[in-house]
Amino acid sequence: METIFKNEAGQISSENEIPKDGSYSKIILSSNEIIQEEVFENGILSHITIFIDLDQNHDTILKNDTFSGKYILVGERKTIGDFKYEKVFDYGNSHTLKSIYTVVFDKHGNHIAHSYTEDLMNEIPYWNATKKYYFDSSIRPNGSLFECEFDDDGKLIPITIDIEELNMGDHDGTWIYDDEDGIEELMQITGMSKELAQYYLSTEIIPNFN
Repeated sequence: METIFKNEAGQISSENEIPKDGSYSKIILSSNEIIQEEVFENGILSHITIFIDLDQNHDTILKNDTFSGKYILVGERKTIGDFKYEKVFDYGNSHTLKSIYTVVFDKHGNHIAHSYTEDLMNEIPYWNATKKYYFDSSIRPNGSLFECEFDDDGKLIPITIDIEELNMGDHDGTWIYDDEDGIEELMQITGMSKELAQYYLSTEIIPNFN
């Protein structure tokens, strides 16, 4: 276990450097993964995020006297093939589930998708709060190559890709649509697998392939 502190700018600082009346985070790590994060605003504890094992009941945390009256978020992690996702359940001060936030990472640790919902039964996302990102560091080292956004009905807004950056100036267009032609074009432009192209053009948040 390791405990670190981050200042308001997200930079790692020593405990002595943290202004106790400021905004900062106290983070407990295990094998370089966050297992607990306490966030302070103006020196006052704002909320606590605790990651648990998938087979652990959330009530273990919610009924713990240590966290009585505290704003609690409970996180779960799972690895699927090359992907890892975190699902965070927001219980608030009342310890009654309010919302669910999901974020997906690729094998390089890039944040490739996120969604948010208050639909606690079906977990249908708010589409205007849903995004996907594709990274290829050999083409663009410091950012995503393209982003996926959705309209209010969950339909993919056509993707735009900078063809000139890929040295594909003679390629037909930069707009990618969510159909079979779009899948083929995305595969041709990026070299990604068909499964991955289908994922980016779909509404699926969590990849279900290796």
